[in-house]
Amino acid sequence: QLGITIVLITHEMNVIKSICDRVAVMSGGKVVESGEVFDVFAHPQHAFTQQLVSHTLNLTLPERLREHLPGQLLKILFIGDSAEQPVLSEVAIKFGVAVNILHGKIEYIGERALGILVVQLTAPHNPTAVAAAVEHIRQRTAQVEVIRG
Repeated sequence: QLGITIVLITHEMNVIKSICDRVAVMSGGKVVESGEVFDVFAHPQHAFTQQLVSHTLNLTLPERLREHLPGQLLKILFIGDSAEQPVLSEVAIKFGVAVNILHGKIEYIGERALGILVVQLTAPHNPTAVAAAVEHIRQRTAQVEVIRG
């Protein structure tokens, strides 16, 4: 807006998300990745950037939940419009699966949503419904990682 560039050097990823438009990630004295802040957080390419972003968006479940809950555990990445759609409600209704949100958050970087949820899907009387629900979620979101199941 003002035609001013400010260079900020920080390890505080929350500061970058809240005040920066662009970011350059350095490792070993070299720029390993750069781009718009949202794009770097939503799609980190370099291993070092992936590590930084994963610490910022850390959603680790306690071991007892990972091992003892029935059904499938998924980590779902929502980017942009998909974070504002009722994807999980749709699968619960359409496929008759129970959806339990175990952990999650949605952040807004600029005006764009970036969210991660960890969910449990169960359908004790219809095991094929869970697989169909996972496929539906894959089609409607940015990324789905099966944590267990």
